[in-house]
Amino acid sequence: MTIDFVIQDINKTGGQERSTLEIIKNLIVNNKMRVLASSHADLPKGVSQTGVPVIFRRPLILKDFFFHIFVKFLISRSKTKLTHATGTCAFFSDADPMNKIISGSGLCFKEGDPADLALKMQMMLENIFQISEELVN
Repeated sequence: MTIDFVIQDINKTGGQERSTLEIIKNLIVNNKMRVLASSHADLPKGVSQTGVPVIFRRPLILKDFFFHIFVKFLISRSKTKLTHATGTCAFFSDADPMNKIISGSGLCFKEGDPADLALKMQMMLENIFQISEELVN
């Protein structure tokens, strides 16, 4: 399965950025990943990157507006089955918000066997995908 991750900037320094990187690291075992962001840093090997141009830095409302338009265009042309979005991009997400679903399931990124965790997350994502397909159909 291919999963799009939409986030304005991705790196190890911010909270939502770091949690998104952890999700990617744990899911890349069984999935293809694509990150749509204005800046990319610290991405694991195998993750494709699609840069989103920054037309305005200030005011932030214009920066967000043009980011959302560009991402909406990219997603509408994509064959990706599942989109994870965070921060101001959260309305793009198919699993809204995925972080709450994962944390609510009792999964913890820092504990347990990483392979076991990745398998649990894979199964959870497949369930989310199946539910979203049923809702669309």
